[in-house]
Amino acid sequence: MIASGALDDVKQISMETHFLSERPSSPKNWGSIPLPGNLQLSALRQLYDAGYRIFMRERNMGSHQQWPSIRGFITNVNEISLIRPVKK
Repeated sequence: MIASGALDDVKQISMETHFLSERPSSPKNWGSIPLPGNLQLSALRQLYDAGYRIFMRERNMGSHQQWPSIRGFITNVNEISLIRPVKK
């Protein structure tokens, strides 16, 4: 969308990210296979490079898991809002 210019007039984006280590057991609730975390991070980096900045991130405390080499649990679903300042 960035390369095509579809976001040229978009000033704010809100999204929910799902960093899952494997596909949930109930595919009817999830649609297609989730993107791996590295591809999601790449998309966020592209938005950053296009001038967007995160102004809000909210963790979904109902969705968490334990990841290898990390003590305790981390949230794997986050709501993220980005804004692109108006160019002067």
